[in-house]
Amino acid sequence: MFSKSDCEQCEFLEKKLQSLDLNREFPCCKINLDKPGFADLKQTYSWISSIDVLPFSAIFSEGELVDSWSGSNIDMLQSKLSAISV
Repeated sequence: MFSKSDCEQCEFLEKKLQSLDLNREFPCCKINLDKPGFADLKQTYSWISSIDVLPFSAIFSEGELVDSWSGSNIDMLQSKLSAISV
């Protein structure tokens, strides 16, 4: 999940994620775009610099972007995870 420190919708989504039971384990990562230290990531994935709606979620598998979307809809995450195998 891509976020910013003052994003209320990002906090909402993060709390929902923590309480969600997806019946499988997968690693999750939250990246605050307003914090320094992600220059290499932004260079590797240049589309990160164009994110304009937060929270922005992305699913990666073996380093490749599988799917992405904006918004704090937890049902969207469940739907996307059901549609792919990661």
